[in-house]
Amino acid sequence: SGAGRALGGLSEGGYGALNIGLHHPGEFRVLESWSGYQKADNLRSIFGGKPDLLAQNSPLWTLDTAAPALRRAHTYVWFYTGSGDSFRSQNVAFARELGRFGIAHRLLVRRGGHNWALWRGNAAAALLAAGRHLRA
Repeated sequence: SGAGRALGGLSEGGYGALNIGLHHPGEFRVLESWSGYQKADNLRSIFGGKPDLLAQNSPLWTLDTAAPALRRAHTYVWFYTGSGDSFRSQNVAFARELGRFGIAHRLLVRRGGHNWALWRGNAAAALLAAGRHLRA
């Protein structure tokens, strides 16, 4: 069941994990984004220049719709960003919105940028966070 599943990703994969999780509330108890972002990149090859499709795939803009189902499913969002990461402001804004909608979460801002030094240094913490919130 969803209570025993986590979905996480790194950078663009972190965006993907949040986007999939918000579109399928209850399928995953834990959502993790490691240096991800929450506004879809306006790639014409993916979104075809369609603003509504871009908005529908931007977790920062779809959270309000998904929030009730995420709360019912007891979804926990754990994510981090580097202090020098260009996506830091999106992560901070997303954390603020999670709080506003009453969704359990934890945002960590770690010293560093958008690179493997930061990601390697936080892999164990990510696994521990998921393990603490999953149910058998």
